[in-house]
Amino acid sequence: MNRKYYVSHEELVDSYSDELVKMARCNKRSVNSNPEPRIKLHFKRTIPRSVSSNLFSQKVFIGGAPPHMTDLDINEAFSKYGNFKVEKKKATDVNNFFYLIYESSACVKNLLNSCAKNTVGEYFTSLGSQTVQVIPWEINNSHFVPTNNQTLLDNKKVIFVGGLHGKMTAKFLADIFSGFGQIVMVTIDVDKFKYPIGSGRVAFADNDGYRRAIAEEFVDVQTPEFKKTIQITPQLEDSMCTFCQERAGPFFCKNFACYRYFCTLCWKIRHSEKGFDQHQPLMRNSKHKPKLGPSVQDQTLYTAHKTVMSQYICKFDDETAKKAEKELNETPTVRKESIENLRAKLKRNNLLVCPVEDDKYLLKFLRRSKFDVEKAEYLLTNYFRIKSEHPKFCSNILPSAIEIFLQQKVSCILPGRTEDGCAVYMLRPGNWNPDLTDLSYMYKLHILNLEWLLANYEEVQVHGIHVIADLEQVGWSQVRNFSKEYALLMTSLYQDAFPLRMKGFHFVAEPKVFSYLFAIIKPFLKSKFLSRIVTHGYNLESLHSHIRKEILPAHLEGFAGTWEDIYDNHVKILRENEQFYSEIGNYKLHQSTAVGNTGKSTEQVGDGRAGVSGTFQKLNVD
Repeated sequence: MNRKYYVSHEELVDSYSDELVKMARCNKRSVNSNPEPRIKLHFKRTIPRSVSSNLFSQKVFIGGAPPHMTDLDINEAFSKYGNFKVEKKKATDVNNFFYLIYESSACVKNLLNSCAKNTVGEYFTSLGSQTVQVIPWEINNSHFVPTNNQTLLDNKKVIFVGGLHGKMTAKFLADIFSGFGQIVMVTIDVDKFKYPIGSGRVAFADNDGYRRAIAEEFVDVQTPEFKKTIQITPQLEDSMCTFCQERAGPFFCKNFACYRYFCTLCWKIRHSEKGFDQHQPLMRNSKHKPKLGPSVQDQTLYTAHKTVMSQYICKFDDETAKKAEKELNETPTVRKESIENLRAKLKRNNLLVCPVEDDKYLLKFLRRSKFDVEKAEYLLTNYFRIKSEHPKFCSNILPSAIEIFLQQKVSCILPGRTEDGCAVYMLRPGNWNPDLTDLSYMYKLHILNLEWLLANYEEVQVHGIHVIADLEQVGWSQVRNFSKEYALLMTSLYQDAFPLRMKGFHFVAEPKVFSYLFAIIKPFLKSKFLSRIVTHGYNLESLHSHIRKEILPAHLEGFAGTWEDIYDNHVKILRENEQFYSEIGNYKLHQSTAVGNTGKSTEQVGDGRAGVSGTFQKLNVD
């Protein structure tokens, strides 16, 4: 008797998914193994030397070392410049190399000052009886934006460039790819020490330049110092399938007849057609098979923060601890019970990916909700719901991704605290150039600033934050680009999602168009938030009665230094925390989840009757 075997739909999809993954990996290996037949463009140029900023990565490359060197040899040669550790030591007879990671960039400067330097700017020093090459990295060489660029960055016009030599700068890459079309920005990918990792991104102003670069595939680069073949591929992102819009699309087809993301089923349907069956899939680098829902790896992303996931120990001073108990109902017993209850609730939501085992992470939302567990669950889930529903604003929130906006000096956390311990976040939207960047960049910088503040200053969760919006130089150019979508997004974030207590919102130097601007915002504001808005106009004494001069910038008659210096110091810290932002960027809600109404505020929104300090009540905004 013949027995008929049945294969389930899920097993069929799973099998074909495995096949596509193998195809993508084989395609990558074949491309990398023998690029020579595909090279059509040869680029010969001397690498331009940047004006030294004296800001170096603390990591340096040492090449041409003796084959039988010892740790003692390395220590004797390099310890005089500062403490270091050795990374990637390679003991072979040919091209022996390793990396030194010093404790600061000052140590690298000391090393370079003692090195011999040839006519093309290369550094050399002695290791035992042999001369070795020292290759440092100037951090400023990681980014390049053309001086006269007037084009918005579009992630759909960004290419990924692999196989870069360690001396290739962002400016050098811009010189290479400007032959394809107008460049918007170039970045070199770096590790946590801000040292190049051999890849980069190039953003084009138009689709033609982008497609010409993708079609090239390889560029042969020759300089007096080295020869290197670099590879060009599309920048791949986490995306939904662009055919069905229902499932994750891990497979990308770079053939211009398709040029989109596919889920397993849609790839099978599309590429079974004649003329499409020879197309090869591309995937983002991953050792794991793509999943349609949250993977096991997703659920354990919080291991990156394992150092803070032990049992929580409160380090508040007595005054802050008393304030937390009085205003937030926080006691050791309440804290412990609330964390356990919130964790139990979140674990039942298998679509949520966040560090539920991290006491400190959960406490942010519990403090904002005054230890009402259901409200805390609502806040946390709502924060990630906003993130999932607004991918334009909430994806790729990294300092390196908004470098062009960081240069506009729009917002930062001010140094110091108010008399009652609040942090102060200052915005200067008049510095924003809407011709270069849209509002999504401004939102991303808000998140970078506020996440950094919460992660590094736990006491701010108790004391809260004041926001100063300095509207000087805000004109019609900014106002006409201010949208209701952005107004709703920001008010939702501040009022119903982000775990920070808003203690005051201060407008300074309001222009004539302020009435129009506030008319957009007001309908989304709850009465409690409205009551905390203060308009100061040009009366700086009024501002000083709320925020002391010691923490304000000089242009607001403060003593903390110029806005430019304050901003540059703060943004330097943000750039140094790229890895932190990359880790928390993985937290997500795979689809919107109803939490119920228990956590929602019953305050009226936009009722127009809430009391507002200052002259704002006189404005005709209805």
